[in-house]
Amino acid sequence: LTAIHGRSAPKPIVRHHSPQSLYGETQLVLSLLAHCGHQSENDSARSYMIGMEKLNLKRGIPPMLSQETCDLQLFDKALDEIQKANPGTKRRILNGCAFCVAADNMVTQEEAELIRVISDSLDCPMPPFLP
Repeated sequence: LTAIHGRSAPKPIVRHHSPQSLYGETQLVLSLLAHCGHQSENDSARSYMIGMEKLNLKRGIPPMLSQETCDLQLFDKALDEIQKANPGTKRRILNGCAFCVAADNMVTQEEAELIRVISDSLDCPMPPFLP
């Protein structure tokens, strides 16, 4: 309706300008992704580290959360908060997610679906190397 009257919808307020301010949210999202596509704890931890390293967090890499801690309600809340970031920060986080799932050179159906959810939620294009 606002477009009909010549006014555009208000721009969302940007609250985050770097992954540093989304420390816990990125920890949760990448932990969930790491657990989702790997059978062993070592493989999950390796994937998590690869994804987190792409974020260049100044505070250091937080420990990966346990699988039991990564529930979908918290995942949704984390994505809602990441949505309040500027476009560059969102792309960096999505890039970290992509590296996390691709760390073992395989992308499972579940991982691909989660990346699509994250991509859609953040209004960022899908990484090109995922199916």
